[in-house]
Amino acid sequence: MSLVTPNYSIPYLTPGDRMAQIPDVDKAQALRIESLLETANVPPGNPDLNDVLARLNVAEAKLTKTQGVMTFTNSSFEIYTSPGDTPTVYKNGNTCMFIGAFRCTVANLVTSVSNIVVGTLPLEYRPPQRISGVMQGSGTMTWFVQIMPNGEVIASRASQDHNNNLWMPFCLTYIL
Repeated sequence: MSLVTPNYSIPYLTPGDRMAQIPDVDKAQALRIESLLETANVPPGNPDLNDVLARLNVAEAKLTKTQGVMTFTNSSFEIYTSPGDTPTVYKNGNTCMFIGAFRCTVANLVTSVSNIVVGTLPLEYRPPQRISGVMQGSGTMTWFVQIMPNGEVIASRASQDHNNNLWMPFCLTYIL
């Protein structure tokens, strides 16, 4: 006949059960689980296993590393040279890093007064508020990049006229 742990009623085998070695191992495992539940502040007798699993999923999500790729929505822009430059956002917990390079294929499209939507980030990588920074582009040219809460990636404020092969690398880090 099985017994149960004192707080959470986790069953374990007893010496009277058929398998001689299993009761000690089983009891040790049950007590270890009980110890972990106590450490996680799970109240004894909590019948809602879904609540426990939901909190575990939240904790695991904070440790999960994922990545997503920006979708180009403007045909005047493309990946700069190779797949290694693909505009990609990496997420580790609630920290995101958006890196890569694209190029503008239209001369003087990105000007000091333009705000051109280049592409869109996937939903799970969108910042809660506008993220922006000045980036170094081709030669001595600088440009301004913004990531909006709706996921739009916007290019603007090129510091000088440019040809139709404007290299626009970037790296932005933000907290979700």
